[in-house]
Amino acid sequence: MIALIINIIVGIFGGLAAGLQAPFSGVMGQRVGELGSVLFTYGLGAIVILVIVLGAAATGTADLSQWRTIPWWAFFAGPLGLVIIGSL
Repeated sequence: MIALIINIIVGIFGGLAAGLQAPFSGVMGQRVGELGSVLFTYGLGAIVILVIVLGAAATGTADLSQWRTIPWWAFFAGPLGLVIIGSL
């Protein structure tokens, strides 16, 4: 039951984030330009996920030791995300 509640909460926050991200990026783009907006979006996102991953690694719930087994082409997910955000 607790897993269901957590999934619902995560879904609600995910929906809110999806709805707010583009307008927030638009405001940043008006002030600092599209490239500046992408820089702040990904830069701050990288800091947040770094803290989360380091916390997960400290508790043993994140294992990045197999990163070398990821196919080379899968790393294009990051640059493709930049294209998506930059085009909004």
